[in-house]
Amino acid sequence: MLEINNYAYAYEKNKYILEKLNLKVNNGEILALVGPNGAGKTTLIKSLVGINLDFEGEVIFEQVNLKKDDINYKKLLGYVADEPMLIDYLTGRQYLNFIADVFEISMDDRKKKMEKYINLFNLQDFIDSLINTYSHGNKQKLVIVAALIHSPKLLILDEPFVGLDPQAIVILKDILKDLRKSGVIVVFSTHLLAMIEGLYDKVLFMNNKRVQLIENNKALNLEKKYMEFIESV
Repeated sequence: MLEINNYAYAYEKNKYILEKLNLKVNNGEILALVGPNGAGKTTLIKSLVGINLDFEGEVIFEQVNLKKDDINYKKLLGYVADEPMLIDYLTGRQYLNFIADVFEISMDDRKKKMEKYINLFNLQDFIDSLINTYSHGNKQKLVIVAALIHSPKLLILDEPFVGLDPQAIVILKDILKDLRKSGVIVVFSTHLLAMIEGLYDKVLFMNNKRVQLIENNKALNLEKKYMEFIESV
């Protein structure tokens, strides 16, 4: 379980972008963070992955408190940032091996994972080229593969569909659904409602410090609910 207890984040003294957030996400659930630009999605994600630790409250995953034991917490985590964070002077394969080394993944395991995801995302023709020659879309594919290489129990993605072609979007959605079946918790952000269709168990609407949690309901008109939330005072 991922627990967010009494979370708040101030970018300046007493100027909060998010506050009083309490949320639990169970194993095998997908949580979508939905809101306009500036709503606090990236702020929350950077706290959940341990980049911003100066938040109020606590974040706990599998009984590991992020603030008290961030190293062991991060060992359980896979992360895709809103902009690909890569090392341009490495090839794609060298970068994946570097990430696998960080997480102490055996040669056999990494080889199987790399082959699987490189083929899925059609990176075969690029994987041994320098990253600085990659298109934005291929860089995005590479950071997704890097986040999956160590089989994380918690996968957090910030606007993961940006820059991906339609085929890659379908592939990523299928991967996230498979991870859900295996008990992985997935948290991802988007400002496009179309991106979460059939891909969420919980949705957290976010706007102007306000949040609203929506549980998966096939009869729910999510777009109407979102517009009501955005327009409410």
